[in-house]
Amino acid sequence: MAMQTTMIGIIRIMGKFKHVIALLLISAMLPGCYNKSTSDSGAIDFCHDGLMKEILEMVRLKYVEKPDEQKMREGAINGMLMALDPYSTYMNQETYELYMESTNGEFGGIGVEVLFMENALRVISPIDDTPAAKAGLLYGDLIIKVDDEAVGSLSQIKLFKKLHGTPGSAIKLTIQRGNQDSFELTLTRAIITINPIKYKREGDIGYLRISYFNEKTTQMLQKAIQSIQKEGALSGAIIDLRNNPGGTLDQAVSVTSLFVNKGKIVEVKSRDTTKSMVYEAEGVEMLKDVPLIVLTNNGSASASEIMAGALKDYKRAIILGKTTMGKGSVQGLFSLEGRGAIKLTISHFYTPLGHEIHGKGIAPDIVVDSGPIISNIGYVKDEKQLISDDDHQLNRAFDMLKGMALLKSR
Repeated sequence: MAMQTTMIGIIRIMGKFKHVIALLLISAMLPGCYNKSTSDSGAIDFCHDGLMKEILEMVRLKYVEKPDEQKMREGAINGMLMALDPYSTYMNQETYELYMESTNGEFGGIGVEVLFMENALRVISPIDDTPAAKAGLLYGDLIIKVDDEAVGSLSQIKLFKKLHGTPGSAIKLTIQRGNQDSFELTLTRAIITINPIKYKREGDIGYLRISYFNEKTTQMLQKAIQSIQKEGALSGAIIDLRNNPGGTLDQAVSVTSLFVNKGKIVEVKSRDTTKSMVYEAEGVEMLKDVPLIVLTNNGSASASEIMAGALKDYKRAIILGKTTMGKGSVQGLFSLEGRGAIKLTISHFYTPLGHEIHGKGIAPDIVVDSGPIISNIGYVKDEKQLISDDDHQLNRAFDMLKGMALLKSR
């Protein structure tokens, strides 16, 4: 069950139409609008709503140009879904096929998770070792133009194709960062292969960077821990979840199980309470009794929030950094039989102690600002050096673990 904010490069389209207009147009444009009764007295009969039909007819007669009704139709469907939440969206058939290709193996792109907000692409997370990360894109950046074209003027499929262009080709992004003047970045598209684990040892402290939760994460993390432990016992370990946008639910559970040997990891609650599910630890704990510090920031989302929340509830780790994104929801992908697909939010995550993640995030035990951001978060270009002087959070974590080890030795 996918639960990431977006797969890399997928655009969450708000649409060129306001939500109200989109909703007004939907009944006449939705495929397969059948005359079905409903027991919900408050439900709108989209198939027979006179207001929507009247507005559609007025658009056909009065709009300054002949309207592109296919474009209106897709915008209306997206508007209806986006009125629910930012993570529910529609993909036409062409976009859906490209999306499915991008989720299988390697693909060409820039390696960034984005969300479409107010005619811009909001950066959720640049993926480690990709053109987006190397160019210095940061969480919260707004991409307002792509190749000098305003994002709001581009269709869903054009945006998708631009981000997933031919490897080796260039793409120019215009970035708005906070209150700064906008600036341009030119990136070279590359084959995107996600390597979710990086690790290193400094003295008797281990550093484990988890950048994504994909099908390789648990196995690679186990090997990383074993490799670090070959050099001797650890006095502490740091788990870096900063800018980790999520991944799959099963990997969130299995990775967390490496640090919690029993008990609930996460509860997934749906509208139908009979379909809610509890996921338990799988009993494969590693680094038992080794003090842990987990690093989080605003770019830590979804699966990384499940892990941080469980380790915090069980008092297994100190959470250090900034509050996580608060993207605690699961999207189901539903094919529409040759007419594309929709992603629809179907459930929310809750920590072992019952705290809702969605819209709230996981608050750190110790708040530490990031300081100057380096693009290669958690590690630097010099392989012999682990700690960057600019990485305040990572430096604080190392200092804390060194202090804890010193106290224990006395």
